[in-house]
Amino acid sequence: PDFTHPVIAWHPEGDVLSIFEEKKGEIILNLYDSKLKSKNSRPLMNLEKVLSCSYNIKGDKIIFSGVNNSQTDIYLYSVLGSSQKQVTDDIYDDYDPKFIPNSNEIIFSSNRGGLKSKKANVPNKNTFDLYKINFRNRKLTQITNTPDFNEKQPQPLSKFNYQYLCDQNGALIVRLDHDHEGRLLKHMIDT
Repeated sequence: PDFTHPVIAWHPEGDVLSIFEEKKGEIILNLYDSKLKSKNSRPLMNLEKVLSCSYNIKGDKIIFSGVNNSQTDIYLYSVLGSSQKQVTDDIYDDYDPKFIPNSNEIIFSSNRGGLKSKKANVPNKNTFDLYKINFRNRKLTQITNTPDFNEKQPQPLSKFNYQYLCDQNGALIVRLDHDHEGRLLKHMIDT
């Protein structure tokens, strides 16, 4: 059995539960309204699987990591328009996308191995760093660069502050903050 499904996310107002599931070879987004006890089902196109998802603060968009042709990329879904747009489209694996508050950016974990070359590098299968991408102009920025360990499951706290899991010394939580001059400060949090 596939224990990766269903993938779920609560709407920011807490009344609607979004449930991504596989049915007869299709990916279906079910929006279940817990107050009205009703379900609205919407098929998603050109996807084999949804791995994780998250709402923006307004609740009108969902960002998700999806698989198409065995390639994992980030997609933006407009809840009101029932439309999806591919944000990344490359050979790299992009996981755990989250909206960064008060911005047009998404933070995510990827095995792209840096941004130095314009030519696509072979994905680093064993190491994941954090990146952010502006979903309007597609400007990509690398946040962490640690070739010996992984950063995964980022959680933005504000526009300039993030927490994530890191396997540097086993499993631990790390917090990144920007100081008043824009420098990045790293804090380890014992678990």
